Formats: sequence, structure tokens, C-alpha cells
Amino acid sequence: MADASPQDPFVQRALVEIEGWAGTLGSEVVVESVGAAIRRVKLHGPDSPQVLFLRLTPTATYLEPYFNEPTNDEVAALKAGFSDAEDVIFPYLRGGRGRGALLRLRNASDLVTLKAVLSQRCSSQ
Repeated sequence: MADASPQDPFVQRALVEIEGWAGTLGSEVVVESVGAAIRRVKLHGPDSPQVLFLRLTPTATYLEPYFNEPTNDEVAALKAGFSDAEDVIFPYLRGGRGRGALLRLRNASDLVTLKAVLSQRCSSQ
């Protein structure tokens, strides 16, 4: 199996940041690694549904996580905070299931916006 570790410096830093969310977003936040290429973020313990699904590729120059079941307010906050509102693709059906948004994280400010939206969701539930 080929190495799925990202080579782009932004993608490497963003991945480290996302993996650290378990310690900064809340005590019940879980970031699961499924092999080298997949990360799942769950907000309310390991048995809760995933809120973010991320597949890594070695040649990626940005991250493209799938955000499960965002509210209209969350989508609006993402679009307002991203450097390019078109990088928030909503609605986006992954495999024909659910209601979600595909996000293109291209820089640190996009990542900060996503973290703020997830943090708000953690504190409101």
C-alpha cells in the first residue's frame, strides 16, 4: 500500500492541528485514525456519529473533509469565514447518504473557521 502521508506543508500542519482537536475542542472529542489515510472526528465520545470525515492523499495541496449534517447557521458561518465561499459546497451528498457539506480547506484561516464552527456545536449540545 502506498504511503498516504501528505507531502504539502500546509496539509501536514492542518492534519496535525485536526488531530489535536481532541484536546482543545472538548474532553469528549475523538479524532480516529483509520489506517494512514482516513480521519474521523466525533464530538461526543467514540460511540457518537462522526461529524467530519477526511481522506488523505499524498499529493493533496488542500484538505477536503466532509461535514455531516451541518445546520443552515453552520453553513452560513463556514461560507462567511472561508477565504472563498465557493469552497463550502452545500448540499453535498456523499454516497447518496445524509445531508452534508464538502469543504475545501486551503489555508489556516479556513481551518480556524471550521474549528470555531465545531467548537460552537460542542458547546451547544
